[in-house]
Amino acid sequence: LNYGNMLSDQVTQLEDVIDDSDIAVPQADVDQLAVFRGQMEKLEADWQAVTKKDLADLNELMRKNHVAAIGISVPIASDDLDN
Repeated sequence: LNYGNMLSDQVTQLEDVIDDSDIAVPQADVDQLAVFRGQMEKLEADWQAVTKKDLADLNELMRKNHVAAIGISVPIASDDLDN
């Protein structure tokens, strides 16, 4: 989502245009931002489904087959690696 003309970049650019505008923002821009935000919400919901259900189902299958589970963790800060 963070590369080129992908969705998050488009949302950011459009929000910047709207925020920085000294004149009334065209309704088409406001409408497009709502479309982009709806798409972002859908992607977030899909990701939540993957992490909550699909990952749990995969881990159960892996557990049955004696394969180590997969988890999602917070990355370790680089300064923590020095300790």
